[in-house]
Amino acid sequence: MVEKRWSIIEGVLSRAVDRGEIDPDRLTGRTARLPFDLLRHETLMTLKPLPREDITAILDQIFLPLVLPSTA
Repeated sequence: MVEKRWSIIEGVLSRAVDRGEIDPDRLTGRTARLPFDLLRHETLMTLKPLPREDITAILDQIFLPLVLPSTA
């Protein structure tokens, strides 16, 4: 189950690289896993689903600045 989900995520990230939305040199395995690690940590610490605005903040404020091309 986890492998299937991860292959979907890898596909999404790969297409973003192909479109030039993500810098492949900045997209390491650890960086790719970071949003999911943060989601899992928050969920385990609070035992509650993460609100949509928190997910958006993880992506917009943490993940994207790490992987966007430097000219973006």
